[in-house]
Amino acid sequence: MEIILQKKFNEDTFYSFIRKGDEMEIYYSNEMVMCVNLNNTEELKQAIIFFLKIQVSVNWLSNTFGVSRQTIKNWFMICKKDGMNKLLELKKGPKKITDEIQAYIIAKFKELNFCRNYKKIICEKVKEYASSEKSVGRFRFWKFT
Repeated sequence: MEIILQKKFNEDTFYSFIRKGDEMEIYYSNEMVMCVNLNNTEELKQAIIFFLKIQVSVNWLSNTFGVSRQTIKNWFMICKKDGMNKLLELKKGPKKITDEIQAYIIAKFKELNFCRNYKKIICEKVKEYASSEKSVGRFRFWKFT
């Protein structure tokens, strides 16, 4: 049993975080509050939000759980704005490009045939075509060009 963090609020009140394999046990003073399966995304999200609320640093959470700092910040903002249920509804991974948008990108690419600023032109056209600024990310775009 290894205590990986103790967060003191005063002499009598503190949190302890103990990692046992794929589980993290959280104790308040000396009573267990929560046991988190680190392979379960929903439990992990709930635990990270819990930790953030008791002011454990984002850096520490990122290093301990292997979740990027930006992802943790995004989760916290979603939870703060829309609640925990909305956060738990989120699916893992990037948004997919529809077959229709993929075909449109390829057709535009062939049409422009490496003209000046062709990548910028295609991105603008896709945004217009899909009527959403977040419809295609830079990584997804590069995959087709």
